Amino acid sequence: SFYGFVASALVPIVLRNLIEGGAAHYVLAFVATVTTLAIAAFGRNYNRTLMESLRNRFENEALANRLVQQNRELERAKEAADAARNDAEIANRSKTQFFAAASHDLRQPLHAMGLFAAALSDRVHDPEVQQIVHSINASVDALEGLFNELLDISKIDAGVISPALSHFALAPLLERMRMDFEPEAFERHLALRVVPTRLIVHSDP
Repeated sequence: SFYGFVASALVPIVLRNLIEGGAAHYVLAFVATVTTLAIAAFGRNYNRTLMESLRNRFENEALANRLVQQNRELERAKEAADAARNDAEIANRSKTQFFAAASHDLRQPLHAMGLFAAALSDRVHDPEVQQIVHSINASVDALEGLFNELLDISKIDAGVISPALSHFALAPLLERMRMDFEPEAFERHLALRVVPTRLIVHSDP
């Protein structure tokens, strides 16, 4: 439409001056022709600049929309991650509370069992029966130690305990393990033997 306007406005002036003839008219025709070409070139350049500007505008809007969409997706992903982390923390706290409650509740009957075994040991004088009562006491002590360790595990998960390193003899630890596994070995018709040792290690018992 711009080219049509320029042509209809200036081309008749060029033709009129060419038809009139004469030096002055030829000069006017030349000037009108140059002006027509200059205006047409200006219109073409302006059109190119305007189209490029519009293209950039729409591309920027598309990029902005994509960025907004990506930000929304990131926010949704962050919310999902936060929810999953909260669920994991709640589950971990519930597990820790369960371990603490279970070890506390189970320690009570074990303590009572130890008292009954101690009372039985005072009333029994048969060496074989005393040995059995001693084994019962050792098993109760071992169970109490296991529940203490279970409670320590829950404390470690909660981040409220750290290993306490010390030097201790291996013999009592091995003896406790023998007491723990000897009944199972007996049921399987196996003999469990612990080699005596005087070694001392540096760790957390």
